[in-house]
Amino acid sequence: MNNASAKIEYQTIREESRGATAEVTRHSVAALKLFFGIPKTLQVVGKDNDTYKGQLEKFWERFLGITTEEGTLTIKLIEGRFFVNESLCKITRKTPALDEGIARWQELGIGGIEIRYAPESDILARFFEALTKTTSANTVGTLDTETAIEQLRKLLLDNDVYGLRVFSSDEVAKDSNPIEQRRLQMRRQARTVFFKSLRALNETTSNTFSGRETQLRETSNVVRSMVDQVIEDDSALIEMTAIKDFDDYTFAHSVNVCIYSLSIGVRLNFDRNRLSQLGFAALFHDIGKVKLPAEVVKKPGIFTESDWVHMRNHPTIGAKSLLTTFAIDSQMIRAALVAFEHHINLDNTGYPKRTKDRELNLFTRIITVADTFDALTSGRIYITDPIPPVEVLRKMMYRMRNKFDHLILKIFINNVGLFPAGSLTLLSNSQIAIVEKNNPKTPAAPVVRVIGDKFGLKDTVTIVDLSSPENSGITIKRFLDPKETNIDVKRYIYQDIPLAN
Repeated sequence: MNNASAKIEYQTIREESRGATAEVTRHSVAALKLFFGIPKTLQVVGKDNDTYKGQLEKFWERFLGITTEEGTLTIKLIEGRFFVNESLCKITRKTPALDEGIARWQELGIGGIEIRYAPESDILARFFEALTKTTSANTVGTLDTETAIEQLRKLLLDNDVYGLRVFSSDEVAKDSNPIEQRRLQMRRQARTVFFKSLRALNETTSNTFSGRETQLRETSNVVRSMVDQVIEDDSALIEMTAIKDFDDYTFAHSVNVCIYSLSIGVRLNFDRNRLSQLGFAALFHDIGKVKLPAEVVKKPGIFTESDWVHMRNHPTIGAKSLLTTFAIDSQMIRAALVAFEHHINLDNTGYPKRTKDRELNLFTRIITVADTFDALTSGRIYITDPIPPVEVLRKMMYRMRNKFDHLILKIFINNVGLFPAGSLTLLSNSQIAIVEKNNPKTPAAPVVRVIGDKFGLKDTVTIVDLSSPENSGITIKRFLDPKETNIDVKRYIYQDIPLAN
C-alpha cells in the first residue's frame, strides 16, 4: 500500500442533505479517535495527568468543528458502525482504542451519547470518570444492561454532569433513521453511478471507432466514482448487475465486470490509484467487440465455426484499438494487456493463442473471474439461457477450477455470496424476496427484501436478515425467474419502495 492510501485511514460518506465538507469529516474522525482514547488514558495515567488533560482540550476543540447549528454532537453505535450527527463515519482501519470503546459500549448496553453546548473540560472529565466507574452485568453478576445505563445516568447526575445524554442500545435501535437513510442514499448513488458508467462507456467507445476526438476525463471520473462507491458499500452496485435485459448488453456487461472486479480489488487491499486502474481496464476489456458484426455479438445461441473465428479476434482488436487510439501510459498499457488476455485461462487454454506461455497479469486474473460469472448468469453470450448464480459459482469452483486463480475466485464467491444482490428468490415460508446484500460469514443467509407472498405482491417491503437468530428457521428455497413469475425486479432496484412499519 502506498503513502497516499496509508493516509486514508477513514472513509466518511458525503451527506447530501447536510452538505458535509471535508473539514467536518476530518473533525469527526479526530473526535471519534479522541472520544474513545480518553477513557483508556484516564485508566492508565489518572485524571491529574497532563496528557489526559490535553486530550480533553483537543476533544473540546474538535467538538466545536462538528456540532450542529443547535450546538449538539451525537455519537451513535448502530450495528457496529459509528454515526456522528446522524452521518455514517465509515472506519476502514480501527484503532485499539476504538475496538475497546465498541466492546465497552456493547458491554454496558450504551447505544449513543448526545453532548450539548460545548461543555467545559471539567464536565467532560467527570463524564469520562463516571463512564470508567460504571459496572456491567459481567462485572457484578446481577445487573442487566438497562441497570448499567441507569447506573451511568445516576453517576452523571450525582457529579453535576449536565449537557450530556446517554442512550441505551435499545433506544438507538428504535430510531432506525440513520440506517434507512444510509441504505437509501447508497442505492440512489449506485443507480446514478451505474448509468453514468454506461453513458460514458458508450460515448467513449462510439467516438473511438467513429474517428471523433475522444476525451477520457469523464470516463476516468466515472471510474473514480465507482471506486468510491465500492469502497464504502458495494452491495448496492452489485444489485444493479442483476438487471440483464439492457438493449446493448456489451456495455452493461462491461460495467458489471467493472463492479465485480473492483469489489475483488477492495478485498485485496488495493489503494485508490490501483483500483482506478483496475476499474478502467475492466470497463474496456471488451472494447474489441464493438468492431465485430452485430449479429455475432448479440447472438444468444450456439456459435458456428465462422462465429468463433470472429469472436476469437476481439481480444487482439481491443488491445490494438486502445494502444493506437489513446495516449500511451501505464494505465493504457495495462488496459490493453487485459483486453488481450481476458480470454486466456490460468491453465493457458482459451484464446488468442500465444507463441510463449507466461504468467497472466493480476488484473487479468481478476477480470477473467468477473467476466465469466456475468456472462454465464446473463444468458446472452455463447449460451441459450442464463444459469442461476449458485450453479455458475459451483461450475467455476469445480468444473472450471483450473481456469481461474483459486484465491481470487474464493474472494469473489465470499463477497458475492451464493445468492447475489438483486436475485429474486422464494423463501421457505413461501414469501418472495429480492436479495439486498450478502452476509460474508453466512453466504447462504443473506439480507433480503420481502416483496410479497402467495397472496401477491405488497406495496411495501420488509428487510429481513436471514442470518439473525430470530430468522434462523427461514431459508432461501430456490431462485425465481422474473420472466416466468412476471415480477418486474427492475422496479424494486430502480425505485425506493417504502419499508413496512
